[in-house]
Amino acid sequence: MAKTAIFEFSIAELKAARAIGRRDFEEALRLYKEHIQAYPDSWFAMQIIAECYATLNQDDQAIEWGTRALALQAGFIPTFELLAGCYSRRGDHDRAYQCVCRVLEQPPHEPARLPSIVRWIVRALSLVPRFRTKFDPDRVQAEQDRITAQHAQWRQWAMGYKEWYEANRDGPPPRTTAR
Repeated sequence: MAKTAIFEFSIAELKAARAIGRRDFEEALRLYKEHIQAYPDSWFAMQIIAECYATLNQDDQAIEWGTRALALQAGFIPTFELLAGCYSRRGDHDRAYQCVCRVLEQPPHEPARLPSIVRWIVRALSLVPRFRTKFDPDRVQAEQDRITAQHAQWRQWAMGYKEWYEANRDGPPPRTTAR
């Protein structure tokens, strides 16, 4: 029976996250694939592999890994966002449109404050000298705000893409976002 790693972290996965932080995507890919050897049902690792390939402009690989992730976690919206961008860049507008519609069916990402328990933990960790900068509450909230802004930007692109597609695709499609 295969191990499942939905919220388990292997050493390879932790090292891979650090590699992404350094923007060493090739190393991150190697390490996440190592993680998947141990946990073949790790849809989240497959999603991150897809994101790494998309960042490296290897859309075919990104689509392969994103599709594998969706097979295990069918409703994960960030995967549909990633696939929409990849399909659009490849010129496969029918599939991009399907992904865009799937995302736009969901309510928009709401700006959120971190839950109070998380804010409490972050504040406590910020008191430890070696964690002071990494867990600064303002920095953590700023990262949350950045993610919210990225979702809004992607959603704006998706709405424009949907309008373009439904208007018989006159002219070039809207340029894809970074995702």
